[in-house]
Amino acid sequence: MKPKKLIREKIKEKLKEGKFENITDKTELNKLYALKIREELAEIQNSEHKDIDEFADLCAVVLAFAFQNGYSVHKVFAAMSLKSSQKGMYSDLALTNLNPNNPSNRIYFEQSEVEITPLNLKLLTGIRAE
Repeated sequence: MKPKKLIREKIKEKLKEGKFENITDKTELNKLYALKIREELAEIQNSEHKDIDEFADLCAVVLAFAFQNGYSVHKVFAAMSLKSSQKGMYSDLALTNLNPNNPSNRIYFEQSEVEITPLNLKLLTGIRAE
């Protein structure tokens, strides 16, 4: 099976028929959103965190992902607000005694040494950085 990449709706207007498809399988769609989030994060890192459009793209993908799973933008922002009031905002604080057996910490042990570069982006996602 050929790899697929999520695109913005208006992009299909520039593509020939057969170059895109509507994804109807929710599992496949969720996997594509997860890949798109990785792509957008890599683009932020490749811009050395200096391109606000890349941050906007990441936020747009996250909100579209939430919407595809039944959450409105309003619900996402309400949940963010509630969590922020209960636990605070993310800033420059980092936990230093991670438990490797905690499933939410797994990524920090698996990829703690991986730097996102154009080559790594291609190897991890099959996407060529430009």
